[in-house]
Amino acid sequence: MASLDQPLSDAEYARIAVMLERSRDKRAMNLEMLDGFFAALICSPDMVPPSEYLREIWGGDRVGEFQNEAEMQEFFDLVIRHWNSLARTLNSNEPFLPFVFEDDAGVAHGKRLGAGLHAGHENAPRGMG
Repeated sequence: MASLDQPLSDAEYARIAVMLERSRDKRAMNLEMLDGFFAALICSPDMVPPSEYLREIWGGDRVGEFQNEAEMQEFFDLVIRHWNSLARTLNSNEPFLPFVFEDDAGVAHGKRLGAGLHAGHENAPRGMG
C-alpha cells in the first residue's frame, strides 16, 4: 500500500473513475465533480473529516458498491490520497489544475466541476461564509 501522502498515478485516477462510474445513483460524482467538491471543502475554515463527505460522493444516500471489503478499502485509500494531494496543492504556490472533461466536440464546459464546488460549499462547516 502506498503512503497516504503519495500523489496518485494516472492508473490510480482511472481506478477511482471506474469505481465511481459503477454507482447506480445518478447523483454520484465523477472525477471532475470530486475535484470541485474537495477543493471547496479543503478551502473551508474548518477541517471536514472523511466520515462527513464520503456519502456525498455517492449521491448522499449510501456509500458506493464494492465487490468486497478490500476494494472498498482501496477506494477509501485512493480518495484520501487524492484529498491530501489537492490539499498540498491548494496550500502551496502551485496552480490547481482540476480534472475538467471535454465533450464530444472537444469543449471543456466545467459544469461538473462547478457542481462539485457548489456541493462542497453547501456541505462545508458553517456554509463557508
